[in-house]
Amino acid sequence: MNVLVLDETMELAVPIRGLAGISGWEPHFVGSLHELEVAVAAQGRPALTVVNLQPPLTAWELGQRLRGLGLESPVVVLGSGGSESGAPA
Repeated sequence: MNVLVLDETMELAVPIRGLAGISGWEPHFVGSLHELEVAVAAQGRPALTVVNLQPPLTAWELGQRLRGLGLESPVVVLGSGGSESGAPA
């Protein structure tokens, strides 16, 4: 399964690679929306897209850009949801 991972910080690299080994995924990591768009244009639509949402990227902007790409596959969006210290706001 072709999995596209947008992660500017590469925090997901280790866990995704671990899951890939177990599940037979073929992850491709990109660091920006632009790189994601280039990857989709070059490789076609992935079976799954995983996004580690980081400021200043918003969920709304992400949704607009992904719709523009015509992605019909599932998208998993992860984010911290808290303050920068990790404590609840």
